[in-house]
Amino acid sequence: MTSHDHEHFEILMMKQVDGFIDAAERAELQAHTTDCATCRAELRSFTDLKTTTDAMRQRLLDDVAQDPLRPDLPTRAINTVGFLALVSAAVLCCGWIGWLVWTDPKIPEILRVGLLLAGGIGLGVFLNVLRLRLRAAPTDPYREIDR
Repeated sequence: MTSHDHEHFEILMMKQVDGFIDAAERAELQAHTTDCATCRAELRSFTDLKTTTDAMRQRLLDDVAQDPLRPDLPTRAINTVGFLALVSAAVLCCGWIGWLVWTDPKIPEILRVGLLLAGGIGLGVFLNVLRLRLRAAPTDPYREIDR
């Protein structure tokens, strides 16, 4: 069998797996896979892969149906208020530490500015990562997998 023939039967296999094959092509593919063990194994592999991906798709659809992507309004309000309280507490703590550093005459001015900038950037990055992680946690499809 030439590579051109193999490509032809590979296309027929894809049509078979996806359900787009007509009767004449199905008969041609069946006759070929009866004689060719390589193509028969490849068709079985494609069919198994399609079965697996269809099962994964159905599982994701079932998960979305049971656990909607957007929570109801009271839950969103509580999450928003909680996050704002956390951010406010972090900003107040960092502001207090920043005030202590800024008003200490023993620390050189360039060091005070650098510390405050680094602290502000670090706080911003931390809060952004925390916000993204908290938002993604309920919809994580791999949440049951031990990490």
